[in-house]
Order: sequence, then structure tokens, then C-alpha cells
Amino acid sequence: MRGILFGALVASSLALAQDNTQLLLPLTETGAVPQTTARLHSSAVSGASEGGGLTLSNLVEVTAADRASLKVTFDVGGSEGVSPAVRLKLQILKQETAGVDASVGARYKVKGLDPKGAEVEAFVAVSRRFGRVFVAANLVTGGGIDTGDRDVEAHLGGGYMISDNFAVGANARLIREWNPADDQPGAEAPQGNAFDLVAGPTATFSYGVLQLSAIAGVHVIKDTDATAPYLGAGAGVAF
Repeated sequence: MRGILFGALVASSLALAQDNTQLLLPLTETGAVPQTTARLHSSAVSGASEGGGLTLSNLVEVTAADRASLKVTFDVGGSEGVSPAVRLKLQILKQETAGVDASVGARYKVKGLDPKGAEVEAFVAVSRRFGRVFVAANLVTGGGIDTGDRDVEAHLGGGYMISDNFAVGANARLIREWNPADDQPGAEAPQGNAFDLVAGPTATFSYGVLQLSAIAGVHVIKDTDATAPYLGAGAGVAF
């Protein structure tokens, strides 16, 4: 009986750690699918674009199977209006048997690199837990369906579970884009930063089904010389 209880406690602890790691890394996919059946989260971010202002993001993620999850997001901000996206993630490795959690996935964005057209992305996500410490990394590639724009992204994050309810960490996302129009004869070379970078510390708190998250960092905005504060906070539920 004690062995069964101990095993249940270990499994519950691992599930909580996996779900909190994803919450703590808003810019990065973890290698594991959520252990909860469904997750709903809403957040507000300042500094996501050159024009400033708030970007509101809402997501619904459902774990459809032991190794698969589906996520739908709706971003609202600035002149772009509503920007929906759908992401499917399939977990191919589990740390318990392979030493790491690893997933592959695809994402469809109604408004992509060029807001006038859609974009399709493919990604690989790898993460690992070391007791209460965890790290995660992504490699993403995408391309505009109508515009021909393309990009490559690198995401990196990690953190520490101070308790079962509270965690702190850091998260970063680097994006490099290419636009076919820039290669045309006589085209004017892009000005400013050749890449887009967001990086900063993060924190999460969970209690029961309630989940709170925050990030405070900087945003180096591509094609400009601008660097803006990047501040975000969110709340949601998972069950």
C-alpha cells in the first residue's frame, strides 16, 4: 500500500513539474505534452511590437492523447486585429525511458510573417528535468504560404521549482527572417536589427486549478534600431 502511495506521489509530482515548466516558458515549447486534460490561459503583453501598446493573448490547449496535444490561440493587438493560430504537438520521447522529453509539431497562423498572408511552421522541442531544475530548447522553421517569406527561430529557457506551487526561470526567443522582396534587383536593404530577440526572467504560481504567470524582459525589434521593455502577465486554469 505504501509503495502504491509513493508511486502515485512521484507521478503527481512529475505531472505538476511538467505543466509548470510550460507555464513558466511562454516563448518556448517543452518536449512533453501537458499532463492535464485541458488548459485555458489569458495574458497581456506590452512591448510585443514596435508601436507598443498591449497584445492580448488567449489560448486553449487540450491533451488529446498520452502523447498529443492541440492548442488554439487568439492574439489581439494593434492594427492587426485578431490573429488566430492552431498548433499540434506529438511527443516522441519521454524522459522516463529516453533520458529527455522530445516532441515534434506544426503550427498554422492565419497572420504570419507578413500579416497579409498565412504561415506554416514546423518545430522540434526538447526538454529535461534535473530534480527541481529544468531546461528546454526549440528549433523552429516557417514560411509564408502566399508571400514566400521564411524564418528560422531558436528558443531557449529554463527554471527552478522553488516549491510545488512557485517557480522562477528565464526565457529567450531569437527570430531571423528573410523576405524575397529584399533580394530583388534595386531593392533597398533592410535597416536596423537583422533579427528579433525577446529575453527575460519569468515566474509562475499555481494553486489548485489556478495558474498565474509573468515575464519581464527586453525586446530587440527587427528592422529597427529600437529596444523596448517586454512585460507580460497572465492567468488561467488547468484541469
